[in-house]
Amino acid sequence: MTITDSSETGEALEVLPYGRKGGAITAVYSQGLDPGIAFHLRGRYYKDSYGIDSWSTDVSLPFYFRDNWILTPRYRYYNQTMASFWMEKSSTVPTGYFTNSYSLGDRKSYQLGLGITRNFDAKWLSSLIFGTIHAGYDYYTAESGFYSKNLTVGLDINF
Repeated sequence: MTITDSSETGEALEVLPYGRKGGAITAVYSQGLDPGIAFHLRGRYYKDSYGIDSWSTDVSLPFYFRDNWILTPRYRYYNQTMASFWMEKSSTVPTGYFTNSYSLGDRKSYQLGLGITRNFDAKWLSSLIFGTIHAGYDYYTAESGFYSKNLTVGLDINF
């Protein structure tokens, strides 16, 4: 059993079972649609000993164009059921296990994004060096009202 308390009041915020076991099954499907276009679908189901079930689906449609450029629109849906001992905040301390942590409650979220990638090689340095430069923008929203706008930029170099 794990007990988390508030350092200010000393009251228990949650009491969790000591161990947590879980497992997931993932399925992936990819299909070339046309020269330069692909379709990717990924589904995942997860279940654990806390009583949480979750499902996620990711869809992307990469468009390959020009010299090693890829434009990828993408969408992700996520759904999660609450832990069997999850409860709303209360003024009374329950007996047994309890939590009101957002991460263990019911959740649904959606993410929509667009990425651009450029593969390159650096033959002027060595025939073994290659990499990817990429940028992306994602809009994430959850049914709780939380949302975020994320911009990512990256450089991957392989030796």
